[in-house]
Amino acid sequence: MKYDTYEKRFIIGERIRQQRIEADFKTQSDFAIALGLSYESRQTVGAWEQGKYLPKLDVLLKMCEIFECEIGYLLCEYDCKTREATDVSAATGLSEKAIGRLNLFRSRKRNRKTKQTTFYSPINAIIEHPGFTDLIDAIKKHVWSFNHNHYGIDETNEDVQEALSNTFNCEPEELRGYIEMSSQSLIEHIIMKIVRDIKDED
Repeated sequence: MKYDTYEKRFIIGERIRQQRIEADFKTQSDFAIALGLSYESRQTVGAWEQGKYLPKLDVLLKMCEIFECEIGYLLCEYDCKTREATDVSAATGLSEKAIGRLNLFRSRKRNRKTKQTTFYSPINAIIEHPGFTDLIDAIKKHVWSFNHNHYGIDETNEDVQEALSNTFNCEPEELRGYIEMSSQSLIEHIIMKIVRDIKDED
């Protein structure tokens, strides 16, 4: 998608404004001071955010430090704060926040023989497990049913509801809760199967 010069500046300015607010700089003056500019430079910050002109390179680099991002993100060349996260997001469909969470699962592990510290995480083993797809499908169905309060019960006739009640050994009015517990039990069963199959690396 091509932008004209003003449109591009406006988009970059909007990103700077959003990042300033997320970084908890409530005023443009506070942000100007954090950038090493004078208090009066709030008008300059306002001009950047309105897309009137772009900050100089040294100021952009200072913003990158404050926002913990790459300059390409500030210049709206990609949508995640780093090129790597953008590529991972494009390949997996994961959000930037999800990618950050996955990185938190990496834990340090020291090799007794080599005395070197490496990173180990069960995430790969979980995702690679054949049951992972079943787990995601089960969670998706459970979440949809729970959020929509819809287990297909209301659409069935009384005979079917009675048969289901007998299957779950409950009263018809308790059927929804029992089906929900059954769905939850399935999710837990798949999780435990994956956990049992994962071998800890010593």
